[in-house]
Amino acid sequence: MYNRKLASVIAVLLVIVSLVWGFLGRPASRDARNLFAADRANVLSDATEAMLSRMAASRSDGVALSVVTVRMPRALAYTSKHYAEEVWKAWKLGEGDMLLLLDVSRGEYFFKYDSDSLGGVLDNVYSSLLQNDLKPSFAAKEYDRAVNAFCEALYGRIESARPTVSPLPGGEETESSWSFLNFSPWDFIKGITGKSKWILIIIGLILLSLIIPRSHGGH
Repeated sequence: MYNRKLASVIAVLLVIVSLVWGFLGRPASRDARNLFAADRANVLSDATEAMLSRMAASRSDGVALSVVTVRMPRALAYTSKHYAEEVWKAWKLGEGDMLLLLDVSRGEYFFKYDSDSLGGVLDNVYSSLLQNDLKPSFAAKEYDRAVNAFCEALYGRIESARPTVSPLPGGEETESSWSFLNFSPWDFIKGITGKSKWILIIIGLILLSLIIPRSHGGH
């Protein structure tokens, strides 16, 4: 009897944790008022958000940088890379798009771009742009300055280079002060199942399915 109660409690807790995990880890929604900024961490000024929109709108080639800021709990299984990938898919980003994720809680950033349309321009330089123009101010928690400096350097590089198409893979860079701890078992499981956030729910439901019939049939 006590084993059934304990299993029931564990199953319910697994379902609750998975739902909370899914809520906290869901991608930032895209604001119709500014398609190029989602300041969930509330660290960017209105002027910086307006600058991102203005820079993207001023280009005729469709190239645009979007910036997302978050405060991702360390206990959450999502890595900054995984979260950025989810935003990329949710926002339906593609040709000519670039995405900069700033996780101010973990002190991480992650940059991704469409390598087919921008690989020839950025493949050999995006790392140095991040290190030289973003990282110093980001590390000092001067987020407006970091975004403005990186945006200026990034668009300047694109403007000075001839657009080319690159078949090279990549187009991403991550930085973490604790990168040796950045391995997530959930990302590994996700590679097998394709839907890691459902794992806990499935386990919980299996436990409940084993408990309910016995509770009805026994005394």
